Amino acid sequence: MSKEAQGPLALYDRNIKAKAILFDATKCTACRGCQVACKQWHDLPAEKTKNYGSYQNPPDLTPQTWLVIRFDETKDEHGLPRWLFNRQSCFHCLEPDCVRVCPPEALKRRSDGVVDITPDLCIGCGYCIDACPFGVPKMDPASKKVFKCNFCVDRLDYGLPPACVSSCPTGALEYGERADLLARARARVEQLRAQGFEQADIYGAKRYQTGVLLILPFSPGNYSWLPARPEGNRPIRWWKEVFNPLGSLVMGGAAAAAIIHYVVVGPHRIRKEKNKDSQPKGG
Repeated sequence: MSKEAQGPLALYDRNIKAKAILFDATKCTACRGCQVACKQWHDLPAEKTKNYGSYQNPPDLTPQTWLVIRFDETKDEHGLPRWLFNRQSCFHCLEPDCVRVCPPEALKRRSDGVVDITPDLCIGCGYCIDACPFGVPKMDPASKKVFKCNFCVDRLDYGLPPACVSSCPTGALEYGERADLLARARARVEQLRAQGFEQADIYGAKRYQTGVLLILPFSPGNYSWLPARPEGNRPIRWWKEVFNPLGSLVMGGAAAAAIIHYVVVGPHRIRKEKNKDSQPKGG
């Protein structure tokens, strides 16, 4: 039996390359098989929801729902109804701000590019929620822990694709080396543009790069929840990496000064008071 068959592949592959998921919105039928597969694989409980006037369900990610297929109802150039389907989940950013700001290192970026999370280490500070440009991490109000998609690392480590990819019947989801998927995505975009989709592009392949790539036939502004130009949250990074350490340094300096003051001044003051009390009083 090979080593790969004996345990997690990530422990043995010394040439791990960045993995990624490619989502082609033009092939998605919103069957939500991926959404169900995610729930089943991670044993996530069902949630009671309400009809709010959309076929989309649930309306957003939650601590118990790590993947949602978005339904955006728009109109085409002729004024006719048009559905735009999109995948909402963690993007597994190449330079994840959530990892940078996490104090207990509950969030880590693996060597294969996956942004993994260990809820047991989470202290509920919420830094990652503020730092994520996509609003992905969600806090469980009961446990005060944060949850999100983990790319099915327990499948990846044994050579299996994420559950969502395995369940897609139309080929809208692909898994593989990021470089290979990026090349396929570029070819697909050229094909779509030749077919008249002039706005077709790859989301997550330019300045703000992600481990989940989206092929969109229309500009990001046509899709709900997607920022047209995602940006890292600089204020929260500055607080975590600059001001917070400075504050700790100041507090630590104050504590050290108090200890030094006691060691140097305190005993002398006590001895002085004792000597004063021991002197005979005049009558």
